[in-house]
Amino acid sequence: MNDAIAIILIWGGLAFLFLQLLPIAIGVDNNGNFLASLVSFVKNQFVGNKEIKGIINVFNGEDFEEATVHFDKKIDIYDIKISSSNPKLIFAGSNRGLFISRDNGLNWQIFQDRENKINLKTEIYKIIFLPSGRSFLSVFQNGKGIIYQSEDNFSSLIKILEFDNTIINDFDADEKNLYAGLSDGRLVAYSLENQSFKILANFNSGINILKSENNLIYFSLEDGGFFVGGEEEMNFERMKFLDDYRGAAQINDFVVYPQTKRGDAPSAQENNISSRSDVGVYAATDYGLIRSKDAGRTWQVFKSLPAENRKVFRVLAGSDEIFAADYDKIYRSKDAGLNWQILYPEIENGRKISAITINVDKIIIGSKK
Repeated sequence: MNDAIAIILIWGGLAFLFLQLLPIAIGVDNNGNFLASLVSFVKNQFVGNKEIKGIINVFNGEDFEEATVHFDKKIDIYDIKISSSNPKLIFAGSNRGLFISRDNGLNWQIFQDRENKINLKTEIYKIIFLPSGRSFLSVFQNGKGIIYQSEDNFSSLIKILEFDNTIINDFDADEKNLYAGLSDGRLVAYSLENQSFKILANFNSGINILKSENNLIYFSLEDGGFFVGGEEEMNFERMKFLDDYRGAAQINDFVVYPQTKRGDAPSAQENNISSRSDVGVYAATDYGLIRSKDAGRTWQVFKSLPAENRKVFRVLAGSDEIFAADYDKIYRSKDAGLNWQILYPEIENGRKISAITINVDKIIIGSKK
């Protein structure tokens, strides 16, 4: 009899708790994922909600603010991107899943899609948002490199590419095509229009950084080298200029931009590129921060960069500014590299800057071990 009463009390208590949490949980996830929201809420209330700082920083124009990651373990940030359909949503890819911020990057929670296709055991390497609102994720889970496509800010995911025992280090996409660089050296093209893919080339080293612009593909290899080519020609030329400078061919990051008529600054509005000579590249290398005004055929180093160490790991270029990062500092120029401001994010010791993005008047910086 006593056991029966105890069972009734337990189940009655759980039912009461469910009814109490129901309206709260519904309001937690604005994508309508009630079950995931409820589980997350209960876990935070009864298991504990640890707050970790020193992982992500937000620069508001004057000072850095330490963001709070509401998670019980330190995470490595691989990428940070802002939703093109809802600028209030900012996503961060990490070694422990996908995180989301709804307050300009100051607070981050683990993100859960409706079908639990990505979870805490999923590594998120790259995030892309197209102007149309279509988005993509490059992930590694269960020994497979996967690209997911979404139309609703990752609430629902469709698998479009999968490779066994291979990481998709980087990829780029427009509304028609997607190009991916794999850790085993394969360069892959995927047609978003007819859902078909082909291997464009195969290298002896993994592809680490990849960009596409006006049907041209730009990429670098983990062992060094910068390549440019087109899908139609199936011919990818190594730009040999960098090989003459120690560390210059070891590219850690780069951005491609259509040049203005003066060829001095990138323009986000100018998208029609008639030839390779119209393409500019900023690259973060072991030799330093370098720039090409002819799609990688010749390069110049920014001797004005006040870096203590020559190596640069990240670069981001907007219409008027350049951002470059070494281990724990951001270098910012508003005049195409003539003068630089040094910014000091408050990241935890032993971590280095791994991601930079701009959200209107804020700079969001992620780090990794």
